[in-house]
Amino acid sequence: MVAIVGRSRSKAKGRAEYGRYFTVPHSVVCTEAFRSLSANSHKLWLNLMVQYNGYNNGKIAAVYSQLKEYGWAEKSLSRSLIELQEKGFIKKTRQGGFGLGGKYCTYYRFTHLPTVEIPLIGLRGGPPTSDFRRWTPEKKS
Repeated sequence: MVAIVGRSRSKAKGRAEYGRYFTVPHSVVCTEAFRSLSANSHKLWLNLMVQYNGYNNGKIAAVYSQLKEYGWAEKSLSRSLIELQEKGFIKKTRQGGFGLGGKYCTYYRFTHLPTVEIPLIGLRGGPPTSDFRRWTPEKKS
């Protein structure tokens, strides 16, 4: 056996170049709600999932200043956030605004993942709610 000196196991096995990744569960993708999302909302859902690290569901920020590097315009971002909330993929956990001498961003959680307890913002942990499963399209008359 040859020892690889000066390299971590992940680099030696070629894993370092890929970094973190996340899965998109079939239980989410195979729903009518997910299929009905606009292309921009699909993109935003993926862009927000990049922030998720396994310990921060409930503290996901959709801040224009961070998302503009992905090519977002403010109007499109706003429309997609509304659509993701209406169809039950994300839920607001803290309303942003001004207070105590500073600005606070709005935080969201993914409904298909367990929510983590974050006492700093007053968020209690809980199981996934999968609100998107209850979404039904509006019937046009």
